Amino acid sequence: MRIRVITAVSLLLLLAAPAAAQTDEGSPQPETVTGPGVEVIGIDYAYQGLPTSVPAGTTLTFSNEGTELHELALARIGDDVAETLEELLGMEAEGRDPVAEGLVEIVSAPLITAPGTTAEGSITLDREGRYVAICFIPQGMSAARLEELGVDLSTLGPESSIPPEAQEYFASIEGNPPHVALGMVQEFTVTTAGSSPGALPEEQPAEPMTDASPSPGA
Repeated sequence: MRIRVITAVSLLLLLAAPAAAQTDEGSPQPETVTGPGVEVIGIDYAYQGLPTSVPAGTTLTFSNEGTELHELALARIGDDVAETLEELLGMEAEGRDPVAEGLVEIVSAPLITAPGTTAEGSITLDREGRYVAICFIPQGMSAARLEELGVDLSTLGPESSIPPEAQEYFASIEGNPPHVALGMVQEFTVTTAGSSPGALPEEQPAEPMTDASPSPGA
């Protein structure tokens, strides 16, 4: 699988930017649905606890049990897209952008967290379809070093003021492979609200889903 490495500064600013709502403001809003809560675990370099399918209304939280900084970034693959996940990722090596072409949609700001911690916030999945969980953090990026440089991951966005020292640090690791290139990516499906969740991928240990049903956007 060939994946273009994006610079750390551009990458973090892109993925930390608030994504567009899953429905247009002028469109009728769908009926609010609630579902189970799923705690996704990040390790070096994979996701654990994320079923192959979850019902609409499911809320994801993200904890990091690895030794590196990790993120849970989510993208939705278009309904009419026939390409496999590997083909979509490979487009970047061909100079194509699947997001710009409308094949893939970033559905939320990512949940980013340091080793041994749980990310603030959650992501609720309201629309059915194909989704991808993915981590673009470059290998070797240190949460402790970012904190020393005054970078607050919980508020990072396009309007953030990045200290010159942090810019230099980002530049020093921009050639490192992103975690997705090391295997930290998983496709899953969001099914009809009220349906049963699917099994975990075979290589993952069983992680029970919680009984909580948080409100969307919690």
